Amino acid sequence: MNHSSRNLYGATEPEYLEDGTPKVTIPKHVLLQGLENQKEYVLGQFNRCTPPPGGLIFALFNKLWRRKCRITIKKLGESNYLFHIPDASTRTWVLQRGLWHVDNCLMFVAPWTPSTSLVVPEIKTIPVWVTLKKIPIILYSIPGISHIASGLCAPMATYKPRLDPILMNEAKILVEVELSKGFPSRIAANDENGFISMVDVEYAWLPSKCERCGQFGHKIKHCLESVTKSHIAAADPSENPSNGSTVVVETNTLPKSVQPELL
Repeated sequence: MNHSSRNLYGATEPEYLEDGTPKVTIPKHVLLQGLENQKEYVLGQFNRCTPPPGGLIFALFNKLWRRKCRITIKKLGESNYLFHIPDASTRTWVLQRGLWHVDNCLMFVAPWTPSTSLVVPEIKTIPVWVTLKKIPIILYSIPGISHIASGLCAPMATYKPRLDPILMNEAKILVEVELSKGFPSRIAANDENGFISMVDVEYAWLPSKCERCGQFGHKIKHCLESVTKSHIAAADPSENPSNGSTVVVETNTLPKSVQPELL
């Protein structure tokens, strides 16, 4: 090959495992450099549930998002997908919404960000609009509301740049909440003298909650807990029906003819 045509180079010397497999160590600066054109990628994640079929995901989001550019999808793990969205305005729209429904299962989206680890990144928080009500007058300020909202997770912004001087006991704010935690309906504001004032919390929208595992973002039919129990039952003869009956697990799938291969 012509030397001027090469765009790769020998970057390191390999070590070898006991079976002779070459092993290379990736330095942090390479991991932090991330994907080629990484700003064009969006990470999608289903929260602790069995994702819908890949063909359904491909068909749905290409229909919804493919207005200005071609959407390509790569499955990263059991619950993670990587979307290539070249058009900046489409990416902004997808990310601003934050949550997308697929067959009664929620997919959370976030910008792809580089990491110092080879582990597939996980979405742990989502932005949510909430209204704080019955705010004590003395706490109707940016510092006061920031302290109250810290009881939910990370306060981000008020709905308006300035607080409303008329509705002095409530405020609409954007907060970042952890998916592993619940969505409390009130916050106890406590002063240094031990006096507590209860502030009500109203959510503009809440994700569906699984009645089996209690996690947000999916319903029973997509619950991983049921899949895990099915695997345990299949492995344990004592859990199998003794009458010789066959257990049939139904899945929502598209015909093979309309299930495009994920790129």
